[in-house]
This record gives sequence, C-alpha cells and structure tokens, in this order.
Amino acid sequence: MADYTKAHPGLTSGYSTALAEQIQTVDKTRFMQYLGTMTDSFMDELSSFICTSLSLTTEEKNEASEAIAPVKETKPAATKEQPVSAPVKAPVVQPAKPVAVPKVQPTSPPTPKKKKKSTFRKDSDYDPREKQISKIKQEPPKPVPVVQSIEELNDVQRELLKFANLTDVYNICSDAMSDKDKVKILLEIFGFDSTRRGVDLLNDAIFASLRCQYYNLETLSNLIHKIHSEIVPSEIQRLIVARVKENFKMKKAPTSDFIRLINNLIKTKGELVNE
Repeated sequence: MADYTKAHPGLTSGYSTALAEQIQTVDKTRFMQYLGTMTDSFMDELSSFICTSLSLTTEEKNEASEAIAPVKETKPAATKEQPVSAPVKAPVVQPAKPVAVPKVQPTSPPTPKKKKKSTFRKDSDYDPREKQISKIKQEPPKPVPVVQSIEELNDVQRELLKFANLTDVYNICSDAMSDKDKVKILLEIFGFDSTRRGVDLLNDAIFASLRCQYYNLETLSNLIHKIHSEIVPSEIQRLIVARVKENFKMKKAPTSDFIRLINNLIKTKGELVNE
C-alpha cells in the first residue's frame, strides 16, 4: 500500500499501514492534526479491503464503495440567457365617479299611546260586589214621558201600585208640600224602612229624576255620587237595587219602573190614580 506521509514533511514516521481488519469508530474531537487527503484509487482499494473484512456481498460492496467514495461537486449546467422583455405598463385605473346618495329624512319617533285610565277603584270603599253590578247592561238614557192615566203604565208599574193605598198616594201628591218631602212620605206608603241603608239613596235618586229629562239608574247614581262622594256610583246603584228588591220581593228588582212611577205620580199631582 502506498504511503502518503512523504508528501507531508511535518510527519516523523517514515511508513504507516492501514489495517482494514481492525475497523474502529473514532470521534472527530480526538483528531489532533490534519495530515492530508487520499487519492480516489487508494480509497477504492481501501473500500475493497473493508468489504472483505466485513464479509459483504458484491452488491453490498458496491453500495459501500459508493458511500465511501468522495462526492464530486457538480457544476450547474450553463443556461442560455433569455432576452429580457420590456416592462409591462400597468393599466391606469381611473377613479370611480362619486354616486349621489339620496338624503334620508329623519323620521320622528312614534308617539307613545296614552294609557286609558282604569276605572277600577282601589280605595277602601271598594266593594267586591261592584263587579256584579258592572255586568248589568244599562239602558241609554231616554226621555221619560209623563203618563196621564193608569192605562199608560206598564204591567210592572200597575203591579207596584197594589203595594200602596191609592187614596193616601193621591193626598200626598196633591198636597202643596215640597217634592222632597213627597218622595220621603211616598216611600213610607210603599213600605220602605227609612232606617235601612240605601233607602236614603233611593230617595235622592227619585228626587233627582224629577229634575232630569233623560235619566236611567246609572246616570242617577252618578248624580248622587256628587252628594255622597264617599260612596262610589256602582255601590250606590247596588244599594238602591237591593232595597227595591227586598221591599217588593220580586225575582227581578223593578228599580227603574218604580222610580218612573213615583216620578209620574208627583208630576201629575196624583191625578194618575184619581179615577
């Protein structure tokens, strides 16, 4: 085997031998000095010795020789210079025309709806029976004609006359006393107890009807409420109906018919029953 130490005059030994049968792996940090490089032919010869020592086959020897052989640097193939084309001009972008945006007129906020005042009474005078009174359908006020004879009275009013002495009724109605006193005495003649609560309200309702051309039980209750402000109109109406029904003991209280009967008796001064 050729010795390459003579190419390096700095080496002290004259000859050296590569022992392929003693293959060892050495760390690069243990190398102390750079000696030089081996020729390609020497590396091929060394590769065959190593393969023989490791008992490698022919194919494995070829792969090992390729691995041990130094990698030749390949120069990149020369490429033809391509002609440089002139720079392409970028298209000129014209600014977009401003678009007229229609003005939006500000809309006024919706006006809040006014809440209807509740007719529900929440004071201490509230009576749970008001709900029953409110369910009763009230007739609209109509002009009340003055009846001139008993034949013009309805069946209910003629039935009510049976509860009183017609002579006493005529005497009171034809008397020169005030209408308020006439109403009070007529209620006693028809059997009402003035000490019972609600009879005084019935008295006021009949007296108010004498001064009204259009009336019904609801409108009369509202008029009485102006005098007795501590009682709500629905309670006034309930008390009047209760006293009339209690006195005549009828299935349905003839409240409106009774008020109109007394109204006609006073306006005709009793001539209605003087036949």
